[in-house]
Amino acid sequence: MTIRFQTITDWLDAGMPQGDPADLPAPVIYADQWLLGQPDQAISMHVGYFPVAVPDLPDRYRCFILPNVVDQDRWVKAVDIVPGLRQFVHHIILYLTDDPAQIALAQQFENEDPDPGYDCWGGPRITPGAGPGLIKEAGGMLGAWVPGAAPGVPPDSIGTLVPEGAYIIMQVHYNLDAGVPPSPDQGQVGPYFHTQHPKNGLFALPILNDTFELQPGVMDQQVDASLKLDLGSIGFPIPDAWSPKFSAVRIGPHMHTLGRKITADLTQPDGTTVPLIEIDNWDFHWQGFYDYTDLVPIPYKSTIKASCTFDNTTDHVVRWGESTTDEMCLVYVGFIAEGGLAFLLGNPL
Repeated sequence: MTIRFQTITDWLDAGMPQGDPADLPAPVIYADQWLLGQPDQAISMHVGYFPVAVPDLPDRYRCFILPNVVDQDRWVKAVDIVPGLRQFVHHIILYLTDDPAQIALAQQFENEDPDPGYDCWGGPRITPGAGPGLIKEAGGMLGAWVPGAAPGVPPDSIGTLVPEGAYIIMQVHYNLDAGVPPSPDQGQVGPYFHTQHPKNGLFALPILNDTFELQPGVMDQQVDASLKLDLGSIGFPIPDAWSPKFSAVRIGPHMHTLGRKITADLTQPDGTTVPLIEIDNWDFHWQGFYDYTDLVPIPYKSTIKASCTFDNTTDHVVRWGESTTDEMCLVYVGFIAEGGLAFLLGNPL
């Protein structure tokens, strides 16, 4: 250790000269488009959209309908999203629906709008949900993109069902503080399909607090959010013995530009606490979903708690909101459900 330390100090004292270039590894070549290689299907917005800020608000939410994305039931292993105007996009969320009434509603919104897509501030203005489960909303999200994110690839036994005839509602949040985009946006979605039927479906669970207020000029303000994993709370009370075995596959924390730190923990019914994630130096431009090396068990009726820490360096109160200059305290947990009444969520039988 002493020799290594001396070598480093000598190198620093010498002005950090470059070593032998022959010892360098091969340069990393980043893909211009699909990070996982060519997808099984490339789905584009049908026409380009030129985002324009509305008066006194640089943020614009726009939803685009991608119809009949598969001609048969498909299990998706991974999905890549390529924004057309990366420097102007705050996030992209892919909602799924196979409900004719919800599809008709989205088409109505689009037909009423003279520009491509339709305005969808906050949510998609429909109720997402797809698949055979009684709780269809659990299958209502296909994927998401945020700055710095890379597509996650879960184990081969896990996938997301896209039923035949399902529509994707692609919500794009544009932030136009940087000025006028040089060209229209025409983002792409690239699903990668399972070749065999996976054992488990992947579902999403949001934990959020949308009632907080951050006082101006105050640093180190903590906001907490929690959710108890209890089907009874959403209208499906069941005996504990019938509950599925839940496990976390991935986690995706989200704040905006005032966020400084974010954590999430799992408190099991017996009081045992399991850390799920900790980011102690939040960077809005380097976000993503983080896949666990091993599945994290979530015993039924456990509570997941998220804690967000903010430095409000502005001169005004900041609340939960959809603009980049608002804030969020939000954590998505991607999970699977096995056994018991997992079919309520649309898990493969």
